[in-house]
Amino acid sequence: MVVISLKDTKLKLIQGGIKEKLLCHNCEQKFSKWENFLKKDLVDFGKKQSKYLTFSFGDENIIQITGIRYNEFKLAILSILWRLSVSSHRYFCLYKLGVYEEKIRHILLSGIAPDESIYPIIITRHEIEKEFYSGIIMQFPPKYFRQLFTIQTYTIPPIKIKQLFAIQAFTIWGHTFKIIVNDNNCLKINLGRYLRKSGYLKIKTQELIELMSEDSVLKRIDDQDVNDIYEKMINESE
Repeated sequence: MVVISLKDTKLKLIQGGIKEKLLCHNCEQKFSKWENFLKKDLVDFGKKQSKYLTFSFGDENIIQITGIRYNEFKLAILSILWRLSVSSHRYFCLYKLGVYEEKIRHILLSGIAPDESIYPIIITRHEIEKEFYSGIIMQFPPKYFRQLFTIQTYTIPPIKIKQLFAIQAFTIWGHTFKIIVNDNNCLKINLGRYLRKSGYLKIKTQELIELMSEDSVLKRIDDQDVNDIYEKMINESE
């Protein structure tokens, strides 16, 4: 694993990836079951073909998928987000769920995924010059937006309030998962591109370079130090 940062462009090779003991054996087994389903689906997403999922390509940049096991898929994603939040590792300090950390913990213990409008999930596929790379892992700072709600009352005029929502995102297997951290059914969003309870999902394809700033390390993909560390990884893997 190579750790890169927009603030520090010096590449750091970490043997074996980032590890931290978080769970007991029973919870490891529970999460592992969901992750196995997620892994199979993500591999198929990467190949854009599957024995179990159905793919259609109505638009050049949109992949439509049916047959996703909603419960296992969503629980796997929420379990990753929850572990990022409870982790004490400095690389995951951006992920702090606040009161939602305990709420998601109870969801994971129950083993029942919430409705599609609760913690809705949207997914983007990343490519580099039209080629998919499964090894891309990224993390992002949270983004926030406000939405205006009207509360109907019988004794006084309707009350209008603004509620703040957070969007947490991470990239695994070349796909970015964005989760609106919210358990309020009043949230007004178009669920057309979000993971649906029916197992339907639209994935947008995006060139990875579109996410990068001018000082990003990915802008230096042809620089000598980048190539040197890549060669080192290849040699050690062999």
